[in-house]
Amino acid sequence: MGLCKFVLVCLCSFFALGYASLNEQYNEALYLENLSNRHTYASFTFEIDKKTNKENGYAFSEPNYQFFPLSLARIMKDQKVMDLHVRATKGRWDYGFWKQPPDNGLQSGGLGFEVWASFIDDQDLEAWYKLTSQLSGLFCFSSNNIDELNTYQPLLSFVPSSFTSSHSRYFASLPQESVCTENLSSLLKFLPCKGEAGIASLIDSHLLFDTDWYSLSIDIAPNHPDDLSSMKLIVKIQTVIDVERTNRRKLGTKFPPPPEFCNDDIANDPLRCLTATYTSSSHTLEDLFHKLPETQCPLSPSKDDILVKNSPSLVVSYPLEMARDISVPVLPEKRPESPVFIERSLTNSGNHWVGIISIFTNPSDEAYSIVYFERLPWYARVYLHTMKITVNDKPISPLEFFQDQVYQPLKDRKAGTMIESRFEIPAHSSVVISYDIEKTTLRLQEYPPDANRGYDLPPSIVSVFGKDDVEICQLRTSALLMFIPTPDFSMPYNVIILTSTVMALTFGGSFNFLTRRIVPISELPKSQKPSLLQRLRSKLKRKDRNST
Repeated sequence: MGLCKFVLVCLCSFFALGYASLNEQYNEALYLENLSNRHTYASFTFEIDKKTNKENGYAFSEPNYQFFPLSLARIMKDQKVMDLHVRATKGRWDYGFWKQPPDNGLQSGGLGFEVWASFIDDQDLEAWYKLTSQLSGLFCFSSNNIDELNTYQPLLSFVPSSFTSSHSRYFASLPQESVCTENLSSLLKFLPCKGEAGIASLIDSHLLFDTDWYSLSIDIAPNHPDDLSSMKLIVKIQTVIDVERTNRRKLGTKFPPPPEFCNDDIANDPLRCLTATYTSSSHTLEDLFHKLPETQCPLSPSKDDILVKNSPSLVVSYPLEMARDISVPVLPEKRPESPVFIERSLTNSGNHWVGIISIFTNPSDEAYSIVYFERLPWYARVYLHTMKITVNDKPISPLEFFQDQVYQPLKDRKAGTMIESRFEIPAHSSVVISYDIEKTTLRLQEYPPDANRGYDLPPSIVSVFGKDDVEICQLRTSALLMFIPTPDFSMPYNVIILTSTVMALTFGGSFNFLTRRIVPISELPKSQKPSLLQRLRSKLKRKDRNST
């Protein structure tokens, strides 16, 4: 009888595993491309497809999961989330040297953390706050601090293809959040093979967080519009590796580079010698990651896990067994440039007023439609009447320039400012948008522990649309650091100490005066009256004082 039960349980487990494998698929790939003879772009992509019967309507309505993380599936199901996107980025993508961003910027974020999601129904903020609190425990970042101060509802940006008016969408960012090893470990736990096999075994946190730019992202979205029965999870880890610095760390050399990297013209200048051009023409996996993958993940059906760009129009795939022989060549041709360049900075830095200026440049022969998404905290008061716009150094009225605009005014200590603007930038043109900001005085308890460091203004998000209103790419500006006048935080302690001392002396003297009983010597009893010897001593002391 016991043997029959054992066989029955094995058969049920086998059929359940087969059923889950039919509804779930897992794939992984590593893409490598040299941005210059010194910098290499590496992208680790892990995809999990989750399908169910269309009669169920929702991919996460079933309890059976093999590859898809159960913790994420429960969150999606409980909060009725249609699509979820999380970004964690450190560094700045150099549009001038590295040109077009990876995946057209659609799967990388700005500085810090970004989270946005769309709900199946018209959910209120309580569902959004529950979602971000649960994500805090999964991804090990402070999304539980997301509240109405940093939550926005964009109407022109991040619009999925299946989005309708019955859905609700929320966005939040934490530019001051640092990306650390705990965030990477959380992502690797979602993978079927973790970091023990496959291309994930190449990821080393020490090397990853020592690169010039890196981004961790998670995207959960439907495979087809208006079809929630088929969902896809994409976990992506992107980085730009400085090969010369990485090899120097591997060899254990000192900070100055070897002398062959510096010619006679700059040999006497240590700074220019340090940034001299790296002369290598190709890079191997050992140069990039200091190790080779040991085994392939058995759950991935693909045998071509490593993709290498060998020419501007050719990407060669390699199996994991050929990892030792893979070489990433340095391409002599220039990479495609971004269709639009954006620069953003602070102006008129003072104690009370400051300005933000954004410069859009279109070097191409085609006009583009731009959606400019700007959000600022409540202590940065935006005055729209100070907005100035110039197109090729010619001033133009904002009412004539903007095709559509969404403005959410700030609420003092309750909500920040959101500005979404849609406009068209002509070919070979430059657009400058500037406006003034008033710095708000904070209360003493509102200052952070590192108040003298400054306050991070989140990066702006620029969506570029081409013909037929198709989104071409998404660009992020650099985050800004705004300084607010801070008081001398030692003064409250000085005031407390001085006040406590004065009150102690005043209270002690008053209490002593009120409670002490004063009695004349003549009324003292004989036992307490001074003796003859004591009276003589007191008289002698008085004579000595008078004589001196």
